[in-house]
Amino acid sequence: MMRDLRIALEPVAIKSQLSPQGKQIFWNITAGGYQLTGVGLVSQTAMLFSGR
Repeated sequence: MMRDLRIALEPVAIKSQLSPQGKQIFWNITAGGYQLTGVGLVSQTAMLFSGR
């Protein structure tokens, strides 16, 4: 799932079109720092796509 999320976000990140929260999430994914599972992962993904 994290791989799919990274693949989906990479083109947007390259174009510098991520929100500040999206940038942080993408950075954590690419740096290997995201170890969220279950509800934590879902809530972070929902926040990213909801614009909050």
